Order: sequence, then C-alpha cells, then structure tokens
Amino acid sequence: MYYTNFQKKEFQSYLEYLGISYTEKLREADKVFIDLESFLFSNNPKLNFTNHHYKLEDLNFKFNELLKNLSKIDEKTEDNKQFRVLRINLADVKSSASEDLYLWSYYSHKYASSKGKDKKALEEWHKLEDKISTNEIAEFKRRREVNLSLFVNIIKNHNFFNRIIFAQNRKYDPKYESFGLDIAEEYYIDKTIKEYHSQNICSINAACLCSPLIFLTKEILEEYRLNNVKGFFLSNSQKLDYEILLDIKSIFNYLGIEEAPLDETDFVLLINDLDLLSSIPPIDTEKPIFVADLSVSESPSFGYMLLKDPGFSQVFSFTKKRYKEQSHSAIIRSLSSGLISIARGDRFVDQVAVNFMDDYFTPLSKSLNQPLKSFVNPISLLAQRLEEDA
Repeated sequence: MYYTNFQKKEFQSYLEYLGISYTEKLREADKVFIDLESFLFSNNPKLNFTNHHYKLEDLNFKFNELLKNLSKIDEKTEDNKQFRVLRINLADVKSSASEDLYLWSYYSHKYASSKGKDKKALEEWHKLEDKISTNEIAEFKRRREVNLSLFVNIIKNHNFFNRIIFAQNRKYDPKYESFGLDIAEEYYIDKTIKEYHSQNICSINAACLCSPLIFLTKEILEEYRLNNVKGFFLSNSQKLDYEILLDIKSIFNYLGIEEAPLDETDFVLLINDLDLLSSIPPIDTEKPIFVADLSVSESPSFGYMLLKDPGFSQVFSFTKKRYKEQSHSAIIRSLSSGLISIARGDRFVDQVAVNFMDDYFTPLSKSLNQPLKSFVNPISLLAQRLEEDA
C-alpha cells in the first residue's frame, strides 16, 4: 500500500490501473513518498522555500511532529517497517529572486570563495549592495539560512528514512553557474551529509530524477522484469532544447532504458516543442507513442491535430505541460504512464482521457476565456477515438 503527498492524483490513478492499493493515511502505508514543501506548507500551497516567512523554530516544530509520527509507526510495525522517501526541493536563486539579487548572490559567493583575493567580485558585490534595499537582502539571507538549518536538522535525523533526496535545480546561465548562495548551500549540504555519515541515505540528485512517479515506474519495471526496454525519442522541432535532451537521457539511464533506432524500439517518446504547429510529422512506426506537449497552454493546434491523426490509436499516454510546470515533469508524467502501459500489456486509456481534459481542454478554455462546453466537438472526438481504439 502506497502513500504520497505529491502528484497525488496521477499517483493514485496509476496505482488503480496497476491494481495496487493507495491510502490517504500515512500510518497505513508500506511505501511512503513525502515532498517536504507540500508537507510543511500544506495549509498554504502558494508558499515554498523561496517565499515563506516562517522562523526556523516553526519549520523544525512541524518537521519534528512528522518524526514523532514516524517513530510511533515504527514502534507498531517493527517486523514490517515502512519504506520512506523524503524529497526536498533546493531553491535556486535565479528563479526566486530579482536579477540584482541573483548577481549579488553570485559575487558574494565568488568573493568568499577567493578568500578575499578577487577584488573585482568584491567591487561588483558592493555596487549591488548599494543598489538593493537592505530589507530585501536581509529577508533573502534570513530565509535561506532558515532553509539550510532545517536541511541540516533533517540530515541529522536521516535514520527515519530510507532515502532523502535533495532535488537540484538546473543552473540557468553557464556564465554564472559556478557561484551563488544556492551553489554554496549545495556544497554545505554535501559536506553535512558526509559529516553525519549518511551517504547511503542522503543524496543531491538532478530534479528530473526526484519524482514519486519515476520511483514508482522504476519499481514496476523491476517487478515486471522489463530489463531490456528500448526507447526512441524525437521532437517536432527536430531541435530539442539541450537541457531537455540531457534530462531525457538521465531519465532513460535511471530507468534502465536503452536508446535504440526507430526500427528497433519498444516505444517512441514524442515531444512537441513548437507552439504553432501546422502539421504533425509522420512517424514510421507501429510501436506505442508517448506524447509530451510542451507548447504554451493557449496553443491549441497540437492536441487537436493529434486527435484527428490516423496514428492516434498508437498514443498510449498524453501530457501537456501545466502552468509553471517544469518540462521534465511533463515528460516524466507521460513516460511513466506509457511504460506502465507496456508493463501491463494494454493501453492506459483513462490517463489519455483525463490528461486531455485536465492538461489540454481545461487550461485552453481558461486561456481563451471560453466555457469548457464550447469545445464540445473536439471533446466528442476524443471520446469517439478512445472508444474506437479500445
């Protein structure tokens, strides 16, 4: 029996499709996936490690309450202890602060790392300190110090978990990727992990490898003994973003999927990375196709063309990137459901239907300021195509 507080809707639907039990009660689960931000800020989902105003005492109190609950669970289930994964997002400075604060963070760390020798970094740092308000810098530093102190407390208590994974954000600008307070924090976290001899439990991983869905998919592939799955991926632009390319390769490697030519593959991962697509390039294969649409929400062309395409019967999974969702998350959602379909040996029809409604039609109706019922024709086409291909 599984429990998760993150990506709950998808996770639960995947388990239902697989015939695996899911519970909303932490104490009843055999396997537990906890996202720390979702847990700490459950009363206000708009808060996260980049914008909260909590004191360290408040966050530690809530986390320690979790540890107390886990301890009670362990006392009652000594012979069959839970398998627990704790996922922690590391807040990068670039996406969570102003440009000036981002550069202040960079030059501050660069100067500190030079042990006072980099006078150019010192000069730029002081220029930015004069430019940014004192209160803004103070609140930024306070929040990051609170977060880091909380993480140290978690590492100290690592024995309550089987795995603690810090999700590392990608660096946006290669020119500034070597320094910054987020970089300094990663160094400190890594050092703390070693100091508390917790390397067998704690690690800093790429964010694309920290989703509960990817953990579940890996388990299912192992359970069904799918050790030689081969995959092929392509994008409609034929110029896939380099960072997305790296993420896909990392995900394939983690799941034990071998990249293969189109004529040798077990599935095709199709990435739509174009906003205004006029036609879907043909794919010469009869294998299952997993679709991840990364176009903006108000771009209606791809999803509708996909419905009308003769190859729709080969679509075993569909996701459209959600508002503020990272590209790798949409890809994992599609890839996970598609691979689970292969494991089961049939098409995960509910996932295609629900994701067309939740990821495609609903955001489209909002962005175009039209009621959902105005899309009655394409929705009817979706139902028809799914019934025909059932």
